[in-house]
Amino acid sequence: MELLKHIEIDGNPSTVTAQQDGIRVVNGVAIHYIKPEVSKAKRELSLQLAPYKPEKPFNGSLCLRVVWRFSRKSWTYKGQRTSYKDTRPDLDNLVKGLADVMTGTFWADDNQLSRLELSKVWNEKGGLLIEIYKLEPVDYENEIGGFSR
Repeated sequence: MELLKHIEIDGNPSTVTAQQDGIRVVNGVAIHYIKPEVSKAKRELSLQLAPYKPEKPFNGSLCLRVVWRFSRKSWTYKGQRTSYKDTRPDLDNLVKGLADVMTGTFWADDNQLSRLELSKVWNEKGGLLIEIYKLEPVDYENEIGGFSR
C-alpha cells in the first residue's frame, strides 16, 4: 500500500452521524431530510479537512484508515492512555458520514473504498486520525493469508 494522505485533526470528533437523518410523512408519503445538526457536523468536518484537500481526487482502489479519538473529562484508567470505546456513536455510522464528506474531494466516488480499517477509542487527547492508501492487487494477495480459511 502506498500512503497518499495523512490527516490529523485535534479536538473531540462530532458524535452526530449520517444515520440521524429525519423522516416526515406528508400526504402519506415518507420524505427523508437532513437534520440541521447533521448538516452542521458535515460542514464543520468539511472545513477541518479543507487544508488537506489533494489537488485532484485520488483514483483507483483505496484503503481508508481512521481512528476516532474521544477524550474524557476525567480519566479513570490509571496508567492507561487509551482504551477502546464501546459506546455510541456506532462506528459504521461514523464512517458513513466521513466518507460522504470526503467524496468528491479526496476520491471521486466512495465505491473506490475497497478496504476500511476503523477504530474508535477513548484517549486523553481527542481527535481524528485519517490515512488514505492506494491499493494494488498484490496487497490483497499478500494479506489474504492472515484470515482463517
